[in-house]
This record gives sequence, structure tokens and C-alpha cells, in this order.
Amino acid sequence: MKINYHIEIRGNVNHLGNKLKIMILANQCNIAGSVSEKEHQLEIEAEGNEKDLKDFIEICRKKFAGEGIVNMTVKEQNPTYYDDFSIL
Repeated sequence: MKINYHIEIRGNVNHLGNKLKIMILANQCNIAGSVSEKEHQLEIEAEGNEKDLKDFIEICRKKFAGEGIVNMTVKEQNPTYYDDFSIL
């Protein structure tokens, strides 16, 4: 069963390479969805099975911990049934 999370990473994250890092991590964890950037915030739609999503979220927390994260929120929402992971 697919699960979908809306993840917001707030802080000093506005760097071109961060969206690419998220996409690479998502692909490694078998996560579909997307990542977009707003001022001082990355928004991620992550969809997959529960174990892969938990691994992805934990890796994101560790990866960005030293890069100025102020807050990271994770909210479950209805599945969208993404085919792949993309940068918006």
C-alpha cells in the first residue's frame, strides 16, 4: 500500500544542489514524488511504502542537520500515485 507524506524542510536550504540531493536520495530509497523550493523552504511530496518512507525521512534529517535546518515537518496525506521523482 502506498503512503504519501508532505515534508517541509525550513531553514537555510535555498541552494541549487539541495533539490538534486533530495531527488537522488528519493531514487535510492525507492520514493516517488517531487521536490520544490520556496523562500527558505523545501517542499517534498514523498510516496512509497512505509519502510522506504521512514528511511528517506531519517536520511533527510541527518543529511540536512548540519546545513541550517530550523524545522522539518512531516504530514501524511492521500496517495497521488506518482510514477517517478521530479524536481519542480
